[in-house]
Amino acid sequence: MRNILFCLVCMISVACASADEAVLKFNVTEPTAKEVVLVCGNDILTYNLDENGCVEAVIDGYDAVYAKLFYGPTSRTIYFEKGDKASVSFDGSDFDSSFSYEGDNSDAVKYLNTVMLTALPDEDYALPFDQYFDKIKKKEADAVKLLEANSIRNSGNFVEIERGRIRYAYAATLLMHPVGHMIMTGNMDYKPDQAYYDVIRTYFVENQMYACLSEYRSFIAEAAHVLDQDGRQLTSVYPKTIAQMKFVADSFSSRKPLESVMHYIATTYVDNFGVDNIQELENLYYTYVKTPSLHDSFKAKYDRWDVSAPGKKSPGFTAVDIDGRSWTLA
Repeated sequence: MRNILFCLVCMISVACASADEAVLKFNVTEPTAKEVVLVCGNDILTYNLDENGCVEAVIDGYDAVYAKLFYGPTSRTIYFEKGDKASVSFDGSDFDSSFSYEGDNSDAVKYLNTVMLTALPDEDYALPFDQYFDKIKKKEADAVKLLEANSIRNSGNFVEIERGRIRYAYAATLLMHPVGHMIMTGNMDYKPDQAYYDVIRTYFVENQMYACLSEYRSFIAEAAHVLDQDGRQLTSVYPKTIAQMKFVADSFSSRKPLESVMHYIATTYVDNFGVDNIQELENLYYTYVKTPSLHDSFKAKYDRWDVSAPGKKSPGFTAVDIDGRSWTLA
């Protein structure tokens, strides 16, 4: 009976969702935790289960997203696009063997949890850059063959976007070649030649579809530092961050990749270093990022730091002492 009710609720919810929203219905039997958590890029979305172990996640503001689903210490990678409808079910005490994802992009989710990208050994950084680049291109081609061999159906834009994820996951190692080469060869005087910068620039392109990928955003951000002749000498985090944002703003004109990368750079800084003296960062952010959902995400991260700043009124909280008594700030 419970499964029948679950299906009925899911169908009713799906009917009410807008075309831009993804709807994920969670059904946890024998729950051992009270919530499920989705990590979507730099955003953490938490959904509290009801007394039956169920919750509906209506997710807006994403065209497509690779998300990490956490239930307690266990996790799965999932993929969904706007308008997707899916049901996620598992046994709370046996997450790994009972996990089920049914609905749009179920083939994509199965692929993501069975086929993993493999890295070159660290020793290969000792190779000259042209030889290392050849090996990376071979790795990428092999990964694409596996993607195609999986014959993923009913996947929306997944196959094309996954090609981009593969491409930029391996491209990230190209950025690391100069440092890796120095470490593996012991040649601390090594400097990359122009061929290195020429290759990096071939990846530094605007792509509307790849803008949803953390691999793409992080590569573009770091490539901006590498390609900026003036900014690449900066080592302090905040000046480097400002230089990256300026370089991307000067290089990109397409709204989606520009906003996505600028949002990534700004929120990464705020997440890690806070909000003190970041007026220039905010000026750049609000000049080039106009999407309300991105503003909401940035503000949420900003406010988490701002609420604990010196001079701010402390938020209320409750704590339990060693005798089990509850105390509030008041």
